[in-house]
Amino acid sequence: MRRPYGVSAAAGLPVGLGGGALLILSLRSYEAWAYPRSDSWVVYGALIGGALVGLVAWAATGTEFSGAGWVMGLAFVLHCFCGTILAEQQALHDHGREATVTLRTEHAHRDYNDIGVQTGISYTYGVAVPPGLPHRPLDTAGSRLAPGQRVLATVDLKGHADWQLGGRPNVSHFTASTVRGCELLILVAGTALGGVGGVMLREHLRSRPRSGGPDRQRTGTTTQDVTATTDGATD
Repeated sequence: MRRPYGVSAAAGLPVGLGGGALLILSLRSYEAWAYPRSDSWVVYGALIGGALVGLVAWAATGTEFSGAGWVMGLAFVLHCFCGTILAEQQALHDHGREATVTLRTEHAHRDYNDIGVQTGISYTYGVAVPPGLPHRPLDTAGSRLAPGQRVLATVDLKGHADWQLGGRPNVSHFTASTVRGCELLILVAGTALGGVGGVMLREHLRSRPRSGGPDRQRTGTTTQDVTATTDGATD
């Protein structure tokens, strides 16, 4: 009796859902690791990871269902960018501390886009901080200030994020909603791909010849023929 396709698809759904959940946990861990470092880590991680997700899904399910895999890859890229921003905002919101600091040294940085065109200049400052607070640069997000000026800033007490100009920030609801939407999309696409993979695996197993079936029948027939010939020769 042949099993219906629905049974095979249902067997693959939990696998796809689990794979999507594992991908989300990996993304969150990478974003928490990447945000204290340079933006290059975020860009490379997003593009390489998204491409790998799409290629793996395409290789596993074929061209017909590759669209779901590429949607999953695009959700991965968007999650990586927005999730890194959210991780930094969350760190400053949860365990940030406001303090008045004195600007010391100024450092100008040329900003470039992905094709190498300069888009502007941003500034960071070395600061004199109250005792007990981490000594990290102050990021002014493009605003130029005067050395010696005293400003209100917020620092991550765990020392992961740089000083940020202004008070302790709130978490952006738009960014958080975008991240949650990407996670939902990853789970839905992963579950769908798992169902498709279950059906394709069933078809692959059905197309394989059963070991010993035809050969055994042919062997039995040959043995009977030999026996009958031997009996005829004896008579």
